Amino acid sequence: MLAWLLVLSSLLVQISGCASLPHDFERLPSRAEQATVDTRLGQMVLEAAQAHSGRSGFLLQDTGRSAFLQRAALIEAAERSIDAQYYI
Repeated sequence: MLAWLLVLSSLLVQISGCASLPHDFERLPSRAEQATVDTRLGQMVLEAAQAHSGRSGFLLQDTGRSAFLQRAALIEAAERSIDAQYYI
């Protein structure tokens, strides 16, 4: 009987963790920075884009460590803003 109570209470705790987000909060407007060439990263991106005109590009990160280090280097090099999007 005790085992069933533990299982039931565990399920109730997990279900209550799936509640929806509140809707009654102020949403601040945001905007994305326009592409710029007056920063070091902006100039590097412009040069790379011109070298591969009309194409898009990406760099696969094969480990979590390399992905973290790449983001840390970009953050360190940022001169104006950081625009990050994460998905869980």
